[in-house]
Amino acid sequence: KEKNKIKLKIDSSNPNFGFFRVVKEDHTLGNIIHSKLLGSNSVLFCAYKKPHPLEDFIIIKILTNGKLTPIQALDCSLKELYIELSLLEEACNKKT
Repeated sequence: KEKNKIKLKIDSSNPNFGFFRVVKEDHTLGNIIHSKLLGSNSVLFCAYKKPHPLEDFIIIKILTNGKLTPIQALDCSLKELYIELSLLEEACNKKT
C-alpha cells in the first residue's frame, strides 16, 4: 500500500510550475480539481491527464502567478471542494 496519495515534482527552472501525480484516481477527481483550480485568480494554467486507461493515476499540472505556490493552490482548491461537497452531502441528508 502506498503511503502518499499525491506526489509532487516542482519544475527546477520555474518554481511556480508543479506536477502532481495522484494515485488511484481517474477523470472523475481530475476534472473536478481541474475546474476548481481554473477558478482561482492565482492559477494561470491547469491541466490534468490520465496517461493510459490501464494506469492507476492522474497527473495534474499547475502554473501559478507567484502569489501562491502550486502546492498552496492545490491545497486551497481541495479545501474549498471539501467544504462544497460537505454542504452538498448535508443538503442531501436533510431531504431523506
